[in-house]
Amino acid sequence: MGKPVKYLAAILVALFLISCDEDASHVLPRYSGAPGELLVIIPDALYESRPGDILYDHFAAYQPMLPQAEPFFNLVHMSPEKVNNITRQHRNLLFVNIKPNSEETPRVEAQRNKWASEQLVVNVYAPSIDVFDSLMAENGSALLEKYNEYERKRLKGNFTFRKNHTIADDLLAKEGLSLTVPRDCGIARQEKNFVWIERKREKPSGGSLHDVLQGVLVYHYPYTADTSFTAGHVLAVRDSVLRQYVPGPVEGSYMTTEYLVEPAYRVVEHNGAYAVEMRGLWKVAQGAPMGGPFISLTVHDEARGRIVTAEGFVFAPKFSKREYLREVEAMIYSIEWPKGEDSEES
Repeated sequence: MGKPVKYLAAILVALFLISCDEDASHVLPRYSGAPGELLVIIPDALYESRPGDILYDHFAAYQPMLPQAEPFFNLVHMSPEKVNNITRQHRNLLFVNIKPNSEETPRVEAQRNKWASEQLVVNVYAPSIDVFDSLMAENGSALLEKYNEYERKRLKGNFTFRKNHTIADDLLAKEGLSLTVPRDCGIARQEKNFVWIERKREKPSGGSLHDVLQGVLVYHYPYTADTSFTAGHVLAVRDSVLRQYVPGPVEGSYMTTEYLVEPAYRVVEHNGAYAVEMRGLWKVAQGAPMGGPFISLTVHDEARGRIVTAEGFVFAPKFSKREYLREVEAMIYSIEWPKGEDSEES
């Protein structure tokens, strides 16, 4: 089976230096800070002027494909003289070093596990605000993706620590793949080549408890052509699967894609394989006014001649959705399968 056209060479990102200290992570203190938080170290005067606006444009702009306005990250500002041994252990650090007339080479450097385990520290060096602007224009998107990737890795690590081994074993035996989900998940429905994993919790808001529902759907089908990875085909398969297997709260209703906001599509790499990611909104057709965000990952399992889609969705009408969506994102991005011969299930 050939690889889809526009294979991994189609994935373009800005380049920057990553320096990793993997071996030291087990002896460092655990990272601090809230999920989705980015600690920015920059002088007050710069943060309150154009450099602060540049940072907001890249890291605190509203994240698309959420039903309400939420930033990509919550920026927390700190001036350099206030940084201490405690604040250095924050999960996500961004040091902005703008020094006029500096002879240092303008650059962006990133380091993992510098002062805490599973930490990402980025330093930006620039001799002027204009150069800083250019550096962020070239590297901002890649840095945003890298911070999100590390948030996802931390979540996966937490889920692995309290992994639902029953679901993992079931998926490996019946579907020829593995997924890392926490212990409080359960299987809501399972059919041939389809499984619906559900996580239900209650969270306080306004003096009472409200439901938070997260779902992960995994389904697969034969790979036939490169067109299987187009946005139109991925969404058509998605809507067909949802209509068949994910009913709404009243008879005849079902989950589907909300097309008033066009879903976002991008090519990614997942464990060395060609994949596409889609983000959008879901709704219930012919039923109650329910909806929320979803993210899907569609991967080419070349060895088994199949396409595998893992997608996560969130229903939490009383709460912000970003971090709940990031949790299901971590679950779906944990998907993998054994290397080797074609499986009978495919």
